[in-house]
Amino acid sequence: MVEEATEDALYETAGTIAETCEAHGALNSVIAENDKDQRNILEVRSNIYEIFKPYFVDSLDTAVPMAHIGDLMRDIDAIAEKYHTTSPRVGHVADGNFHNFIMLEDGKVPAWADDMRKDIYEAALKYGGTVTAEHGTGKTRKKYMDLQFSPEVIEIMKGIKRTFDPNGILNPGVIVDL
Repeated sequence: MVEEATEDALYETAGTIAETCEAHGALNSVIAENDKDQRNILEVRSNIYEIFKPYFVDSLDTAVPMAHIGDLMRDIDAIAEKYHTTSPRVGHVADGNFHNFIMLEDGKVPAWADDMRKDIYEAALKYGGTVTAEHGTGKTRKKYMDLQFSPEVIEIMKGIKRTFDPNGILNPGVIVDL
């Protein structure tokens, strides 16, 4: 979603985004003309996850500053090539966040899946990005926290957790272990 002060500025910005995407390999760009079009586009994006779900190991949730989206996408393509696979992606890149998939290989989790995941996280971090964006750390990304945060920052997180949850009953095992 893009916002501008005027409708003319909005269409100009949307046109520039579409031209840039198409100049870099996008097959098509769609500009929503109204709320219904916006809902339809978002529904398509949301349903892509369900289409890919039977075929992927994981859907990563990295984010980078807007200026580095292209850099990270190129890195992910190179990382996928390193593992002789592909990493389809979908997202809402207007906020620097997109979801790329680590695919199954012959219906099984490939031995290199964790290595590829770590490589992608490290690529996002080198551009000032994050291991996870709007989906949060939870249990799934917890083991990668040390890639993004120093031991001191993780200890601060644990201290906050102990302060607000001294009995360890709120979401045990999520984000940090006490």
